Amino acid sequence: MSCPVHRSDLREPSLIPSSQVRVRLVKAIHPNAEYDAVVIGDDGVHIVARGPWAEEEARDLGFVRFEPGDVFTEHYWRDRWYSIKEVRDQGGVLKGWYCDVARPVRVADGLLISEDLDLDLWRPRTGERCCGLMRMSLRPAASH
Repeated sequence: MSCPVHRSDLREPSLIPSSQVRVRLVKAIHPNAEYDAVVIGDDGVHIVARGPWAEEEARDLGFVRFEPGDVFTEHYWRDRWYSIKEVRDQGGVLKGWYCDVARPVRVADGLLISEDLDLDLWRPRTGERCCGLMRMSLRPAASH
């Protein structure tokens, strides 16, 4: 079975490093989420953006706690069905990696758009076993 990504999708306009980008996570079950990030790089296929934890309050998932000051370095691809978010605390200590099963990312009208398929995976920095998560919302909808 082939992935329904067309070569033309891979020639979308590149985002400029160090510029701001609005990230929109489109959710099937949960409310959509939007937040600001800074573009680290975009080679036309792989986009890297970095931003802080978007909530004012911490969220304890039992196996990891996301807190204000945490920094997410987010990797998106225009030709892959997932995104990966490296999570560090405010001191730069790695917490782990969060993987969203998602449609290939799109860039349109100044937005980085990721359609989250609500199947997620957490890999702690310690190398412990991964935790699979279903119907999990990493970031809530922001009111803008």
